Amino acid sequence: MKDKSMTNLLSRIRVQLGDTYRLVKENLQVPLDFLYDAAIYSRWSGTFSWSRTQRTLQAYIIRMYHGIEVGLSYPDPKPGFGMKTVNRLVSALEKYAKKYQLDFFCKIALNVLQSYVEFNHKLGIEFENLNRRLQALHKQVPAALQGETGGGYINIKSTDIFLPGEPGFAHVIATRHSFRQYTSAPVDMAIIEKAVQMAIQSPSACNRQPVRVHVLQDKVVRDKILKLQNNQRGWRDQPDKMLLVTSSVEFYRESRERYAPFIDGGLFAMTLVWALHAQGVGTCCLNLNLDRAGIRRLKKAAGLHQADVPIMLIAAGMLPEENTVAVSTRRSVDQVMRIL
Repeated sequence: MKDKSMTNLLSRIRVQLGDTYRLVKENLQVPLDFLYDAAIYSRWSGTFSWSRTQRTLQAYIIRMYHGIEVGLSYPDPKPGFGMKTVNRLVSALEKYAKKYQLDFFCKIALNVLQSYVEFNHKLGIEFENLNRRLQALHKQVPAALQGETGGGYINIKSTDIFLPGEPGFAHVIATRHSFRQYTSAPVDMAIIEKAVQMAIQSPSACNRQPVRVHVLQDKVVRDKILKLQNNQRGWRDQPDKMLLVTSSVEFYRESRERYAPFIDGGLFAMTLVWALHAQGVGTCCLNLNLDRAGIRRLKKAAGLHQADVPIMLIAAGMLPEENTVAVSTRRSVDQVMRIL
């Protein structure tokens, strides 16, 4: 009996030691994993040098030119707006031309800059030095890309976007844009609820469904949160609804799931945007790339739990008969897909 009792005791000790070991290991693994992620991010991202690699420089160019074409899509762009961004973009293109060959996205950037010049020309504003620099860059564009016309802005009619009945999914995807012009018409909460119901079908890790949608009806709360969002523009007062999508780390465990809240939350948010668009509601996704102080302020303003992870703000509103949107030229399939 003593031998059996001793065996049972040793077995319980081994189990307890095993559990303790796994707990200690996991508590050490989480910060170590984040330190690893931080090291990779610091080494390869454009945080400390936007021209560190060809990709970081290309990303910088895309970010700059998209800011300009978005500005051109606003209801009343100010003459000569964004000159600091324009100059940075031209300098980045010149740097790219020296280190590499101007590529597809450089040509798109030049098209956007040309649209910017033409917009200001109509207002009687000329940029002689900018034109000279652009002409020099245009000469360096490879012949195969000279005819590329993407970039800039376009005017579209709502009747071309929202088809009567149930539009096919391909049409929903092809006609969704980030809209920044809305009417004062309210968005029926029944539409929001139906869109959320559709988004609930989004996949999540082990079907844990960690995502929540907060409809920011209170103007004070909405204003506080929008002040934290880094796209400080007055158009965000136009859309009738502002939706805050959050996920929660409470649904996950182990360091290997440290990014799962963002993955599941992103899947849900995109489905929600498509669901709103399919019902005739225009949307614009507003990123929540905040530092830890901003995240704390957002959680306080929205009354969120400390475990909640802010994923995205979605502006949702009814659209005017005609709208101006950024072209936002996309990469080609061969640039995105890789066959192994």
